[in-house]
Amino acid sequence: MKKKSAMGTIFLLGAALIWGLAFVFQRSSMEHVGPFTFGAFRYALSALCLFPFAYPKRNKKIAITKDPSIRWGVLCGLFLFCGTSLQQTGLVYSSAGKAGFITALYIVVVPLLGGIFLKQHVSLQSWLCVLIATAGFYLLSIRGGFSIELGDFIIFIGVFFWAGHILVVDKGVATMEPLLLSMVQMVVASVLSLILALIFEKISLVGLRGALVAILYTGIFSGSIAYTLQMYGQRHSEPTLASLIMSLESVFAVAAGYLFLNEMLSSREALGSIIIFLAVILSQIPLGRRKELL
Repeated sequence: MKKKSAMGTIFLLGAALIWGLAFVFQRSSMEHVGPFTFGAFRYALSALCLFPFAYPKRNKKIAITKDPSIRWGVLCGLFLFCGTSLQQTGLVYSSAGKAGFITALYIVVVPLLGGIFLKQHVSLQSWLCVLIATAGFYLLSIRGGFSIELGDFIIFIGVFFWAGHILVVDKGVATMEPLLLSMVQMVVASVLSLILALIFEKISLVGLRGALVAILYTGIFSGSIAYTLQMYGQRHSEPTLASLIMSLESVFAVAAGYLFLNEMLSSREALGSIIIFLAVILSQIPLGRRKELL
């Protein structure tokens, strides 16, 4: 059991690091292609990378259309598509570091959605963390006259889909094959992105060449590797520990934005980021355990 827990921690830490660095590539790719075009090609590459490993894992005793892993993979893909599309669109107007911390709010939102849709109990602690995170989000993104930057708002809406994705993955990996789930969700996200790209964007070889490095990184590492690490990590880790580790994505995003894009947070934005991170941490530490830590 301890070995499984240790492996789960390593998997989730690797996923958080890969995702944090991915914000830099996602941000730079918007100079060359539209968000839906980027999503279509990055997830197509992810699916291709996973196919040789995932397809043999299917249940050969039943028709593939009736395999519950396929159905759950489609559901995961719907949430993944919505979350990444909103995040990618928001990055056109926002910075990698801010996007990382706003996205981290999904960890606070997860118990609330669980209470609304899965009838799970929402503790006073969760509500308190929502209030703390809201205060942090205000400092990070709200400007004079109570206006919010467009990119921050779009990314914030995506937070609810990321939270939904966590809940769906948590249910799916308990009894189904993670590799197959991961591959199917990549196919779904790619197809939906391609449909919208053909409708709203112009796909060009010049743009794709400019975004090639970003597509390769997000397709191979962020997509096929990191999302699969998440599924295996959630299978072998306690939910509290899993969420705490994945919240480090926001820290890695800020560090990567500073190192590679020369992005700097203002003192107000930095304070807001710290408050959001504090809310994320507090939301995942049970009251009894927090007392032990004090």
